[in-house]
Amino acid sequence: MQACRAYAVLGVILSHISGLEERYFHSNHCRLFRAGNIGVDVFFIVSGLVISLVTTGKFRVIRNALTFLYHRVARIYPVFWFYFMIALAIFLYKPSLVNALAGHKPHLLRAFLLIPSESPNLVVQSWSLSYEVAFYLVFGVAMLLLLEKWLPYFLGAWALVIFLVGAIHIHPPPVIALLSSAYDLEFIVGCCLFLLYRRVSSNSFRGRLAVLMAVLCFLGVTLWCVVENAGSIARIDERPWLRIALWTPPAALFVWGAIELEGHSRWFDHPWIDAIGDWSYSLYLSHIIVIATIGRPLAAILRHLPGGFILAYIIIIPCVLGLGYLSFRFLEQPLMKFFYKRTPKREHATV
Repeated sequence: MQACRAYAVLGVILSHISGLEERYFHSNHCRLFRAGNIGVDVFFIVSGLVISLVTTGKFRVIRNALTFLYHRVARIYPVFWFYFMIALAIFLYKPSLVNALAGHKPHLLRAFLLIPSESPNLVVQSWSLSYEVAFYLVFGVAMLLLLEKWLPYFLGAWALVIFLVGAIHIHPPPVIALLSSAYDLEFIVGCCLFLLYRRVSSNSFRGRLAVLMAVLCFLGVTLWCVVENAGSIARIDERPWLRIALWTPPAALFVWGAIELEGHSRWFDHPWIDAIGDWSYSLYLSHIIVIATIGRPLAAILRHLPGGFILAYIIIIPCVLGLGYLSFRFLEQPLMKFFYKRTPKREHATV
């Protein structure tokens, strides 16, 4: 799962750097890197799988449900708030520097708490964290109220509601829309992968086949974008149901292949890949700062050089990884140790 997180965050980073090329270099040579946004879909599926794993055997015990929710809040919010405060300081100094393409009237309290609203996010990539938090809340309630054996039926009912809301084209308030969004299906897919994982022994051949199918499916969607949309990935990103239809299958196959290849492939066990997986949350939150900070001056220096945008990639990626490591080592890890050591003792369910 750490390897999945690593590849996912690297895809998102490449996607956002390609946006920098378009904005500051006025070229689109690497526009297909926008397909790296599939990393968000991988993150959602991994979240569903991991949450199902860590909550096994802990249903119908109040303390376990509260501990689960506490861990999720401690995992998401403290690090996010650090980067939120940086974005807020920049916003108060010069609003045009923060999420300029979405407008400059964020709802600060809702953005601080990751509650969706009609206003743009102050931290542009935090939209996905709102879905994470919503999923954690739903799963925490399920832990509290359901027997574990009922979980598949609950997930099926939730998926049915999502399909019905999508079919009748209603527009509920932002919070309800968050709980009935097409993106929630990817968390459910992750939960289903875990249920399958519990019943099937790992197989390296099956894992390689799943990863190969994921890559072919990914390339097929990218080729479709080249042929039908002149290489633009924006159509997928802007339409959730289209995104689910096109990106969820390769993302799910990739995660399933990674599960099957656990311990069988250096691509999923290499120490550097695992390390980047460890840094993935810090990388996800910090990479926009690096791109926004050094992108414009780099473009001013390199835009007139042949292949200048390539040099920009070569410079920016190590800087992004470096800040991600520093954030993980000196911010995320200390905060996790501080908050997790205050966790109450857990009880195991008898059901």
